This record gives sequence, structure tokens and C-alpha cells, in this order.
Amino acid sequence: SKIPNRHAYDQVMTWYSLLPEGHKLSEIAVKKQFSRGLICFGKTGMAKTRSVYARLIELYVYRDIEFIATMATQLKASIIDEVLKGPQQTNEFLNSLVATKILFIDDVCKIHLTPRFGQELYRIIEHRTNSFCRPIIITTQLTGDDLIKKWVGSKPELQDIAESIVRRLRDYCDSVDFDFNPDKSNITQTNHEQADKG
Repeated sequence: SKIPNRHAYDQVMTWYSLLPEGHKLSEIAVKKQFSRGLICFGKTGMAKTRSVYARLIELYVYRDIEFIATMATQLKASIIDEVLKGPQQTNEFLNSLVATKILFIDDVCKIHLTPRFGQELYRIIEHRTNSFCRPIIITTQLTGDDLIKKWVGSKPELQDIAESIVRRLRDYCDSVDFDFNPDKSNITQTNHEQADKG
């Protein structure tokens, strides 16, 4: 099917192309071959998720790079379930998210942040990006500042954890704007110029 923004799609493919072989993913930070994560943002229908999946499956089939992909809302529900089972089960589940070669969290803007989930989400991101240097991929409809506002809402006690999560993602991830399409911008500019001449 057609990709609405080929420019953004190509940026995602470029990020993937810089991945080392699966067994060398832990060396990314040391070799500084590329950033440790990727954030794809833009409105619904711009093929953010489809662009990410386009190569994830291929990497698994042809390069044996394991990954975990989850909706953010599903991740929150799973963490709540594990917390109810006890600390051991919670740690085992969180460790599996930290240990996988690539972690893909889709639509983080759709979750309702809570203090506990915020802490666990930050913990996952912190361990992957800082302690273990394993890639994380995020999709969202909102950019950083708007995402913080949405997460915090009318609960100022969430401000610190929301800012911490976004700051960590900004520090360790490349970003791809699916709402910006230079090809369409050029077409629009050309149309305006032709109209002026007419």
C-alpha cells in the first residue's frame, strides 16, 4: 500500500540500515554508530507504525534480531497485571523488556500516565538507553512538550516523571517527523509560484 510520506519512511529505513549485526547490538553506544533509539511522530494515518514494522519483521526473519512490539496501552495493562502478582514477577517482566534486542512501543500518547506506570516506563527506557544501550522505537502523535501536557493533564504530581521520560527519549533517540513532507512542500511552493505568474 502507498506510504503517505516517503521522505519520513526513508529516514526510518536509514536508521535501520545502521543497525549492526544482532549479536553486536550491545556495542552500539561504544562504537557510536548511531543513536540508541528512534521516535516517529505525526498525525494518524501517516504510516508511522507501518514504516517501523516494514523492517522489524525482516530483521527477525533474515538477521535473527529478536524484538518485542507492543501498544503503549497494552504495555501499561501488562505492567499493572505483573505488579499485582508481586515484585518478582514484575522484575522478570520488566527485565524481558530491557533484554530484548529491539523494543517497539506504539502510540505512547494514548496512555493515561500514573505515578507507578511512569516510574516503570522511565526505568525501562533508562536501562535500555543508558545501562544496556539497546535500541528503543517509539511512535506518538504528539511531540515532546505536547506529550508532557497530555500526560500531566490536571495532575501536577505527574509533571516530574513526564518530563523525565520525554527528556530521556530526547537525549537518546533520533526523531522522524511524519507530518513534514519536503516533496509536498516543493509541490505547493511550485503551485504558488505558477499562480503568481498567471
